Parts: sequence; structure tokens; C-alpha cells
Amino acid sequence: MRSYPLTPNARIDFIEAFNYIAQDSLRADLRWEAEILNTFDHVAEWPLTGRPRPEFKPEELRSWVVGSNVIIYDLVTNPVDTIAFLHGARDMERILSDRYAKSILEEDD
Repeated sequence: MRSYPLTPNARIDFIEAFNYIAQDSLRADLRWEAEILNTFDHVAEWPLTGRPRPEFKPEELRSWVVGSNVIIYDLVTNPVDTIAFLHGARDMERILSDRYAKSILEEDD
């Protein structure tokens, strides 16, 4: 098993999704969590198998779909950082752009 660090934003995304699903069924939520963790393992082991996402900035981002969620990760980091864990219906480009802009502003402080 490889490491798959989650950025603080990705960790919040994951917890929010977990809590949302757990409202209906904790058993389903635990199955969902196991599937997601297996997918994190896969992405960490074979990061190049994910779909390139040049529309996102920075351009080194890739994605992997699992169920109705999308894992977005950065190939530049080693091990790859998961930078977002979002429902596929969300405006990923806007969310990632906002997060990237915020991280640049924080670096300037």
C-alpha cells in the first residue's frame, strides 16, 4: 500500500461526503469508504492511470472517478497529493481555481 496524502481541503471534502452518506445508512457509508480508500490506494500506486485535466490549474492535475465522486490529484508531488474529493456534479474548475488562488495568496503572506 502506498501513501496518499490528502490536502486539508481534500480531507474536508472527504469528511463532508462521508457524513452526508452516513445520514442515510452507516453500513452503506462504510462500504463507500472502503471503496474510496481502495481507489486512493490505486491512484497512489498508479497515478498516471488517471485522466489528465489540463483545464485545471496547475496543469499537472489528474482525476479518477469513483462512483459519483471525482478524486483530483497532483502528479508533481511525491507521493501524489489528493487536492480535492468532489461530487461530479459540482463546478470543479471553479472550486479548484478558487483553492489555487487562495493558496497563492497564503504563500505571499
